[in-house]
Amino acid sequence: MLGRTDVSRYVRRVILLAPLIVGAPALWCAVIDAPATAVLA
Repeated sequence: MLGRTDVSRYVRRVILLAPLIVGAPALWCAVIDAPATAVLA
């Protein structure tokens, strides 16, 4: 069984990783779009 400390640690990790998971696609889009806009411009 999971202890209370394990649950809180897991929740804290999810809260810390959530911005990375949400921001990763936007970051990849920016990295991919930057060379394309540079070439087009």
